[in-house]
Amino acid sequence: MTQSKTSFIVIKFVIVGVATLLLDTAVTTILYKYGHLPAGLASAIGFTSGFLVNFIGNRGVVFKTVEGYHFRRRLQIIMYVILVFFNLIFTSVMTEILVSKAGANIIIVKICLGLLVATWNFIIYRKIIFKALKINENP
Repeated sequence: MTQSKTSFIVIKFVIVGVATLLLDTAVTTILYKYGHLPAGLASAIGFTSGFLVNFIGNRGVVFKTVEGYHFRRRLQIIMYVILVFFNLIFTSVMTEILVSKAGANIIIVKICLGLLVATWNFIIYRKIIFKALKINENP
């Protein structure tokens, strides 16, 4: 893969990620500040709100199908759900700890955790979940 193609993938990943993070942070903040939900629960709901947007964006825009390749949709969905479940637990628990116990600002926490999760997600998406296989390869 060329340097320019890799750069373009990273740019698209960042755009999808920023849209997801904005949705997640907005929902979390509204539920925490105005809905008076516990930080961890508000974070879980906010995180879940970005689930569908993120999967569709990453599968269809960032790591889209290239002619001559196929993607294992069912396996991708299973792996994606497992990763999302891990990320959901991690971000909810860390948000609860950092906001409720350490007194951190919930918006800063969501952004920092979102950047951390996005970093490992990019690697896992590219190398495992959305990895394209040539038509003649076995999954």
